[in-house]
Amino acid sequence: MAKIVFLTGAGISEPSGLKTFRGSSNSVIPLWEEHSIDDVATFKGFVSDPLKVHHFYNQRRYDINNAKPNQAHFSIAELEKDHEVLVATQNIDDLHERAGSSNVIHIHGKHNTFKCLECGHRFIHNHNWSINDKCNSCGAIFSKVRPDIVWYEEGVNLKEYYFVEDSISDADIFVQVGTSAKVFTVSKLYRKAKRRKRVEINMERTHRNPYEFHHYYIGSAEFGVPAFCEDIEKILEYTNSIKRLVHPF
Repeated sequence: MAKIVFLTGAGISEPSGLKTFRGSSNSVIPLWEEHSIDDVATFKGFVSDPLKVHHFYNQRRYDINNAKPNQAHFSIAELEKDHEVLVATQNIDDLHERAGSSNVIHIHGKHNTFKCLECGHRFIHNHNWSINDKCNSCGAIFSKVRPDIVWYEEGVNLKEYYFVEDSISDADIFVQVGTSAKVFTVSKLYRKAKRRKRVEINMERTHRNPYEFHHYYIGSAEFGVPAFCEDIEKILEYTNSIKRLVHPF
């Protein structure tokens, strides 16, 4: 049994039909080209126009609730039968959990969690948040309840983050899927796996130094993750680098 830690990003959920925030492998316009980060992903933006922010996340919630896990999510979940698996995801969707993964940490929060600014209560709400909704603990009005998402210039949950760091340090294999990991909070995580076997699964290499990762699967995550799963024993046993084109461009 190997210990495997996955760091996943928007690229793993894009085959399920969810838009990425910064870039896209197809013709779908990324979210940050349609919306202002300052307006919908900062606390200042929320204070200025909570209705606009809630509308943005209501749409994300609708899209996520109507999306289905793809083969990448299912393949990762399947690994739990034979290996110890941790998924640290930058995504706010719950596709990993719905595919069957039982050990998932959401570094940037989840689409269906809310936090009351009046009493600090956190709770789950799976549908639209409207002007008639209130905190289910203290009754604060809708504009005093924010999506429990890590916005720009906000810090992540340090307890969870340090747990991810320690898990990567102890892992036999570290796998970065569907993310460039350039966001500050996760940009250095792969370095924690310095003495471990590092794998990247992306549409293209995200690091200029070819030695940052030992193994590469170039292509869509829904093809790359199953290919990696087939190669796990090879990766554990051999030192030779694996480079596979898993989906034609």
